[in-house]
Amino acid sequence: MDRRFPTSERRDAIPVPAPFIKEHLPQGDAHLQEERRLFYVALTRARDRLFLTSADDYGGSRAKKPSRFLSEAGFGPVTAQSREPVVEVTAMPRPAFNALKLPERMSFSKFDVYKTCPLRFKYEQVLKIPKRGTDNQSFGQSVHLTLQEFFSRYQVRTASSQTDLFQTVSTTSRKIAEVVPLDELIELYKESFKDDWYKSEQEKIRRYEKGKKALASYWRRISDSSFNIVGVEKPFTIKIGRCVIKGRIDRIDQLEDGSVRIIDYKTGEAKENPPRDQLMIYQLAASRVLGLRPSVMTYHYLLAEIEGHNAEYNLLATDQELGEFEEDLESLISRMQEGHFEPDPNKFKCDHCEYKDICESRAV
Repeated sequence: MDRRFPTSERRDAIPVPAPFIKEHLPQGDAHLQEERRLFYVALTRARDRLFLTSADDYGGSRAKKPSRFLSEAGFGPVTAQSREPVVEVTAMPRPAFNALKLPERMSFSKFDVYKTCPLRFKYEQVLKIPKRGTDNQSFGQSVHLTLQEFFSRYQVRTASSQTDLFQTVSTTSRKIAEVVPLDELIELYKESFKDDWYKSEQEKIRRYEKGKKALASYWRRISDSSFNIVGVEKPFTIKIGRCVIKGRIDRIDQLEDGSVRIIDYKTGEAKENPPRDQLMIYQLAASRVLGLRPSVMTYHYLLAEIEGHNAEYNLLATDQELGEFEEDLESLISRMQEGHFEPDPNKFKCDHCEYKDICESRAV
């Protein structure tokens, strides 16, 4: 492409003063001559065939032109007719995806991407095409990092005992407000806030204030409560069929009867009937790997705190439901390993897909 090869940038990163240059410099544009030499050397390295490609659109508002080196090498101007395939390509059976590696470790989010659109999963996890981050990701990470540190401090501070002159006082039942005050939580949020990927400064400020308000409301609601927290961002690895699944549980509380409550915080809008898959994976991991006895699994939608109510979704899957869920996961994994990456176009999904600009199957 012209202006890229040869480049329009001509200056040296660090100019060398003429008195220090001992060798003989070529006359004319040394940069252009060096790039031309590099181009011709590359051409002569081809063994059987040589393919030169160019496109009008590499991003930007102007159409791009082919490199000047092409015409210098004797290649005529590219016409619309010459852009047509010169070799007829016939349809072939499904490619052998054995040559492409599936992720060695799966997670709920990866399964969710595959169920949303198998082709998107292929772009992201198999071909590993880079994608741009989103403001939702930055906001979610900011809130989760804040709560991780907040509850970690509460867990550490309530795991010890305080001794005075008369007795030893257990601190495991101390209230949130006594252990981690509100101003400390807000300071944690300020330190943890990630400002990447926001479309504007105004949007970044709006989301920051929204998160701050939600966290403060949440703190006020639980400030008089005490928790026996036994896990914060607890990692796990579980094998289902031929697949290894890794994940992290946001928070685990031990209840009075010895069972545990598992909590996953959500920073999106509350849903009346959210997908159960993530909590079911956590339930399997907690009981089989962590040796815990879950009695309640909870999605907690933090933004609902802004409206002044506690938006929690609780479930506890039966053994039969967990067995059926495992079978569904194994079927899903088999489809991936067999190379089933067909697109599932949908206007809403495609509009929010990071690969919509390169996907020929997108819904318009």
